[in-house]
Amino acid sequence: MSFYNYDFQSERVGLDNVDWPVSLVFAGFGGAGEVRGLFFGGTPYGNEMKMQVWPAGTWLGDRGTKGVVYSPTFNAYLYLHMRVYEVRAGEITAVGTTHYDQFPVESWSGYTSLASGDFLAMAGRRGLRVRADELFLLNAEGFSFEENHPRLHTGYAGLVSRVDT
Repeated sequence: MSFYNYDFQSERVGLDNVDWPVSLVFAGFGGAGEVRGLFFGGTPYGNEMKMQVWPAGTWLGDRGTKGVVYSPTFNAYLYLHMRVYEVRAGEITAVGTTHYDQFPVESWSGYTSLASGDFLAMAGRRGLRVRADELFLLNAEGFSFEENHPRLHTGYAGLVSRVDT
């Protein structure tokens, strides 16, 4: 694998420094910028997180793509947020970490699996091929609270690709 299965709060790998698990994988795209453009475009409002990618061991930073959506699950408007990191691993061109942020004050952030499902639905509406739970990345998180981060992730990443790839 040419990327970690989490992103980090700084350029240091450690269990005490993880932010969100990778929950989406993108294949056949031009890179992270193109992926962000499929959703809400780049955002200046997210905190920059880091991911180390290989073969060079380079650290990449991203604030992500972020927009307001209505969630029937929560019966509320929420920010849907994904940080996107460019990787080159065969057909894989980018990976994403997903979560919701409370709207409008962001007093909590979390629910990775639910947020990745919303991004998969958006990608499907844009005519892209989507496959939920395609890759097991060994980063499952049972439902728990870590400060203001409700954690919930199956450990599987969805795959988004162009129909022609």
